Amino acid sequence: MGCINMNIATIIISGVALLVSLTSAVWSFLRERRESTIKAYTLFQNEIVPEINKIKAGFRENGIDLKSMNNAQISDLISANIQITICLARIEYFCVGVNTRIYSIRILNRMGGSFFCDVFETFRPIIQVKRLNDKLHGKHYDEFEKCVQHLHRIRSRSRYYR
Repeated sequence: MGCINMNIATIIISGVALLVSLTSAVWSFLRERRESTIKAYTLFQNEIVPEINKIKAGFRENGIDLKSMNNAQISDLISANIQITICLARIEYFCVGVNTRIYSIRILNRMGGSFFCDVFETFRPIIQVKRLNDKLHGKHYDEFEKCVQHLHRIRSRSRYYR
């Protein structure tokens, strides 16, 4: 009888140790993901945000209104300014990390959700033209769009963003 109680106690202690170990591993994983998101977004902010701001400032200075331009005009604009494509490609790359859960969408939302949504809306006409003109069957910047849609869902559920 004493041996059975000893075995049950050993099983319970082992189960508790396993639970503590798993909890610790999950918390460690989540912390690392948050940290990597902050690091990646900081790098993104330092390298890409200034370029995006330059492009948007150029649009304002030159009176460019993407929403009033036709596809040919937008195609010419894209050809004339390679930085637009470079910035969108870098955003897409970052969004792949978010959409595959390498980076945290919640941390992105808190650090730059409004910025991401605004950039998508600003460049939507360019994205649409690139989708129409390319052979990838409309797959251009779909990760960016998916990320922004997720940000919109998060923001629509929160009283903070209303």
